[in-house]
Amino acid sequence: MIAVCPIPVGATIFTMPKPSLDEKPAEKAPAPGRVAELTDSPIKTKLLVVLCAAMIGFASHFAGVSFSALKTPLKKELKLTNTQIALTQSSDNILQTILPLAAGFLFDFYGTGWGSLVTTVLVTIGNVGVAAGVTFNSFGLLAGGRVVYGAGAGAVNVIQQLIISKWFSGKELATAMAALLTVNRLGSSIGQWVLGSATPNRPFWFGSWITVAVSVGSILFNIAYVLVLKRTERFVLSTDQKAEAKKRKAFTPKALFHFQGLFWILSCVHLLSSGLMNSYLGISPDFLTQRDKKDLVSANYKSVISLAVTAAVYPFMGPFVDRFGHRLSFSLLSNALLIFFFVAMNWTHMDSTFLMVLFAFTIPFKALASLVAIPILVPDAWLGTAFAVYKCLNAVATATFDNLVGVLQDGSKKKDSYFGVMVMFTAIAVAAFVINVVWWWVDRTKYDGLLQKNNKEREGFMAAKKADEDQAAAAGDNMTGGKLKLTRAGPAVLFVLALLGTWIFYIVLAVNNANAPEPAPKAGKKLLF
Repeated sequence: MIAVCPIPVGATIFTMPKPSLDEKPAEKAPAPGRVAELTDSPIKTKLLVVLCAAMIGFASHFAGVSFSALKTPLKKELKLTNTQIALTQSSDNILQTILPLAAGFLFDFYGTGWGSLVTTVLVTIGNVGVAAGVTFNSFGLLAGGRVVYGAGAGAVNVIQQLIISKWFSGKELATAMAALLTVNRLGSSIGQWVLGSATPNRPFWFGSWITVAVSVGSILFNIAYVLVLKRTERFVLSTDQKAEAKKRKAFTPKALFHFQGLFWILSCVHLLSSGLMNSYLGISPDFLTQRDKKDLVSANYKSVISLAVTAAVYPFMGPFVDRFGHRLSFSLLSNALLIFFFVAMNWTHMDSTFLMVLFAFTIPFKALASLVAIPILVPDAWLGTAFAVYKCLNAVATATFDNLVGVLQDGSKKKDSYFGVMVMFTAIAVAAFVINVVWWWVDRTKYDGLLQKNNKEREGFMAAKKADEDQAAAAGDNMTGGKLKLTRAGPAVLFVLALLGTWIFYIVLAVNNANAPEPAPKAGKKLLF
C-alpha cells in the first residue's frame, strides 16, 4: 500500500485507480551514476536545458510583439486599413488556436525529441515570408508569412513549458520557469528595439531580415537540446528505467474533458488578461504616438523599456513565489494594476513612460501565477495538453481582441481613434479581475488555499499526487476512467466553441477585406502578389 498524505478537501486530481492485489516486486534502485527521473539530473545538465529551452523560443518572441513596430510604416507603404493590419497581426494567432493543442497531444505521446525541431523550422520559414512581404510590398506574402510563423510559434511555447516541467519540480520549478519567461521577454524587448527604435534611418524592412537570422539561431539551440535529451536518456537512464518511462506515457485526448474546474477558472483568467496584454502590446507604439503626439521612435523606446522591465522582474518573482507562495495575490494585483493602467492611459494625462513601466509588472505577476499552477493541478501525463490549452486560449483572446481593435478603429468617427479600443480594454480588465476573485475564493474554500501556499507547505499534496500517478502508471491506467462531470466537460466544450468562433470571426473579416487594392510597386521593385 502507498501512504497518501492528506489532500485538501475537493482537491482530487483524478480518480484513484484500484490497487492490484498481485504482489509487485520491489523497485530497483538506480544504478551508480544513473538517475531515475530527468528531474534528478545533474545541475550542469539542467542549466544547459534551461538555456536551450529559452533560446528555442527566443526567435518566436523576437518576431512576435515587435511586429507592432511595423504598423505605422505598413499603413503608409502598403496603404492598409486598420482592419487589414489587425488581420495581419492576428494571422499568427489564428493557427495558434488549434495547432498547439495538436502539438500538446503529440508531445505528451512522443516526448520532446526531434519532433520539436519542426516548430522552430516553421517559425523561420514564416519569418522569411514576412521579411519578403515587407521588402517587396506584398500583403499576401506578409499575411501568409505570419500564418506560418504562428503555426510554429504556438507549438514552440508549448514545447518550452513542457521541457521545463519535465526537467524541474518542487522549489526549482518556478525559478526555472521564471528564467524561461525572462529570456522570452528579453527576446520581445530586443526585437521591438531592432524593428523600431534601432533602425529609424534604414528601410523599414531591414529589421525583418535580422529576425530571420535570429530564427536560424533558435534552430541550432533546438538541435542542441535534442542531443542533450538523447544523451541523458541513453547514458543516464537504465534500460529498465527507459522502459518504465515509456509505460508512463498514459496520454489520451480524453484528458481534455477531465481537467478539473480550477484549471478552467485559471484558464479563463489567463484568456482575458494575457489576451488583453498581448493585444495592447501589439498597438502600443502607434497608440503612444497618438496619445503623446510624438514620433514613432520615441513610442518604440517606451515599449522597449516596458518589455525590458518585465524581463528584469521575472528572475525575482520565481524564487519569491517558491519561498513565500501568494500566487493568486499577485494575480489579483496584476488585474488591479491593469484596470488602473487603462483608465490612466485613456482618461488622464499621466506620464506614459511611468505607466508603461507599471504595465510591465502586470505581466510577470500574472504569468507565473498561471504557469506554475498548472503542474500542481494537472497529472504529469497530461501536461503537454494542459500547456497547449493554455496557449490556445491565449491565441483565441489575442486574435479576437486584435481584430476588434481594427474594427473599432476603422468604425470610429475620428479617424484611427483609440478611444473605443481603450474603453473595451478597460471593460475586459474589470471582467478579468472579477473572475480572478472567483479563482481566489474557490482555491481558498475548496482547496484549502493550495495555490497560495509555498513549496514547503505543499509537500504533502505533491507527494500524494506523485504517488497516485505512479500507481496509475503501474496499473496502465490513463486516469480518465471516471464519470464525466459538468464542471470539467462543460468548460472543455466552451473551449472548443471559442476556437470555432474565433475562426469564423477571422474568416468573415478576411473575406470582407480581401478585395482592398494593393499599392503600386515602387520603382526598382517587383510586386510578387
